[in-house]
Amino acid sequence: MLIRFLINFIKISSFNFGIGFSIIKMKNYNRIKIKENFIIISINILMSLLYSYMYSCIWTNNLHPITNLLCYILYSVIYIYIIRIPFPRGIILCIISITVTFLTKIFAINIMFIAMKLHILNSEILEIISVSIIQLVLLYLFFKIRRFKDGISFLKENLDYKETDTLGWIISILIILSIIILVAIKEYSTKLLMIFIINIGGILMFTWIRKSITKHYKQKMKDRTVELQAEQLQEKDKTIDELREELSDVLKLNHKYNRRISAMEKAVSKLQFNEEFANENADIIELVQNLSKEYKDELAVIEEKRGLPKTEIFSLDNLLEYMNVEMKKDKIIFDLKVNCNVKDIVDNAIKLNRLETLLSDHINDAIIAINHSDSKNRKVKIVFDKVDETYEIKIYDTGIEFEIDTLLKLGIEQVTTHKDSGGSGIGFVTTFETLKECKASLIIEEYKPNDEDYTKCIMIKFDGRNEYKIISYRADEIREQNTRNILILNLQS
Repeated sequence: MLIRFLINFIKISSFNFGIGFSIIKMKNYNRIKIKENFIIISINILMSLLYSYMYSCIWTNNLHPITNLLCYILYSVIYIYIIRIPFPRGIILCIISITVTFLTKIFAINIMFIAMKLHILNSEILEIISVSIIQLVLLYLFFKIRRFKDGISFLKENLDYKETDTLGWIISILIILSIIILVAIKEYSTKLLMIFIINIGGILMFTWIRKSITKHYKQKMKDRTVELQAEQLQEKDKTIDELREELSDVLKLNHKYNRRISAMEKAVSKLQFNEEFANENADIIELVQNLSKEYKDELAVIEEKRGLPKTEIFSLDNLLEYMNVEMKKDKIIFDLKVNCNVKDIVDNAIKLNRLETLLSDHINDAIIAINHSDSKNRKVKIVFDKVDETYEIKIYDTGIEFEIDTLLKLGIEQVTTHKDSGGSGIGFVTTFETLKECKASLIIEEYKPNDEDYTKCIMIKFDGRNEYKIISYRADEIREQNTRNILILNLQS
């Protein structure tokens, strides 16, 4: 009687443990507290002891498959209640976990059947212990499969997939009923049929889980796509609103000053032909100047309100905003164009810290170059762009041009045109190290000096070539002094 009691206890407790393990792994539940674990283990032991005692000492017959199933269902329901899984999804989780545990037990029994034929084990209690261990090992290996090791996605998230759940119910109930009939019926042909149905059910269960996971991921991708599109539309709506507000401000400003300035212009024009009003000339000119200044000041406020375009990278936006403040101190106009996704540049082309260093170095060089220039056109422009699937960063300025010797020594020596203003030449050395790491090219374009446009452009092109190229209006002069492997091209007018 004691042996029968132990056998029944091992069967029930190990199967319950398998059910609990399956629920945890399917849900990828990692938050079970010590108190919950103690309660679950205690309930498993008490249920197994009580059930085994009733069958071993009171009813004195083998475990009945239907009462076994009721015991497993009761345990699994208590289990999901203790770990607080919502019941609508928790019930399907219970049934599937019982089904998976049944299937692994069938496989474990098959393995033990081979061992018994080979007379490896002769003790019934050792056979039951071995079946339980093999069953738990099979469960462990099942959930080590790549698709299942992080849980079964459509079960661990509380989503409503009625069609999927219904199919899972049908397959699970089919397998469980087949196992009950297999154990309860002694007719050989019926047992063979049930074994066949169980095998087919196992294949269907595996296929159903795999396809349900695929369907779930597709739905998540679809939802994410819709979410991204909604975000893009929201950003575009925001841009449109900003442009409308800006246009409204400009229209109000034009309406406010247009006629007044026109009236002043007529008054000044009148003075040219009427000497009687010559004494009033100074007052009117001052009035026109004040009005013009007021117009420009309010226009500047509108420009200020626009702010810089955002790269959507906090530290980079912070850096560019800081450089903008520094340029305002030197009365330099900063223009920023973001024509591509800068996050993609950071993800695919250059590390963020490298990009920040590169930008701060070359913006600082541009400020120094402008401060050494006599031009009243004081501007810096940065462009983030993507041309022919290649990311580019362009830094334009209106400062003085490079000395030819500096151009030809960039990247190999710490050379600078502005040593007296704090330039060290380290910036370009660091740039060339970054270019080598990113396999990017440096292209310096020089334009004929004028008071209306930029004088040069530093372009970083992430083309995988790691070249240094100079495109200049004075290319012939540079070639005469070139001793390096630098591609020097004439600027196309």
